[in-house]
Amino acid sequence: AFLPGLAIITLLSAIISRFLAKTISDPIRVMIESMKKIQDGDMTVRLHFTRNDELGQLGTSCDSMTETISELMETIDEEKHSLWVAETRSLSLQMNPHFLYNTLDLIKWNAKLGKEKEVVDITVMLGKVLRRIMNTKTDLVDTGYELEIMQAFVGIQKKHFGERLSLDIDVEEDLLDEKIPKLTIQPIVENAIVHGFSGKSDLCSIRITGRRAEDYLFFQVTDNGVGIPPDTLPHILEFRQDGTHNIGLNNVQRRARLFGDTNCGLVIKSQPGNGTTVT
Repeated sequence: AFLPGLAIITLLSAIISRFLAKTISDPIRVMIESMKKIQDGDMTVRLHFTRNDELGQLGTSCDSMTETISELMETIDEEKHSLWVAETRSLSLQMNPHFLYNTLDLIKWNAKLGKEKEVVDITVMLGKVLRRIMNTKTDLVDTGYELEIMQAFVGIQKKHFGERLSLDIDVEEDLLDEKIPKLTIQPIVENAIVHGFSGKSDLCSIRITGRRAEDYLFFQVTDNGVGIPPDTLPHILEFRQDGTHNIGLNNVQRRARLFGDTNCGLVIKSQPGNGTTVT
């Protein structure tokens, strides 16, 4: 009777030990697996332990910690988005005075030369351009709309250059309805006219092309201007706090990356006397 009794006691002890071990090891295993998921970025994981012992308290604390981290991440994302919106709006607003300043400078010189008709025409055209820019409340516009603003600006500049200034546009038709940051192409064209054609007495030509490749939109502005000096070219897109940087090109570069990704931005190639190509 002793041997069967001992066997039964041993079996019961093994079963009870296994049960007790399982009540401890299983929750720990679940917690370890949950921690790995949280470490991989899944903040929706919850343990939902209903036990009242130390493991239950640990599970409740873990759920509370995960919930707090998730709320903090949401707050950070909201703040990052608010910062992104503020920066894009700030950069967009920066472009309007830059565009306006160069046009007002053109009006000033025509007024000094006594060209009253040109001053009136430029002012009327400037009003139309500003109306189009200001009436667009969004930071993104159709490519076709951006090209219209750019053509209106070139029309203003023709009051100074006359027929010497020519513009050729070759943008794929399916790109015209694509959204791009407002005042993206126009500042590049403006830079070509104001700086590239400064002191140039013969034909001043600008060619704009647009195409799609690998989920990106590529625009290229080529001019036959005076080019950019080799010592200036490497630093032309740099941002400087003192405001001595090239506002137009630097602005386009920063907004392209804010609305796109780090692959977006400007690539500038130029040779003195042989013009400049901005992609």
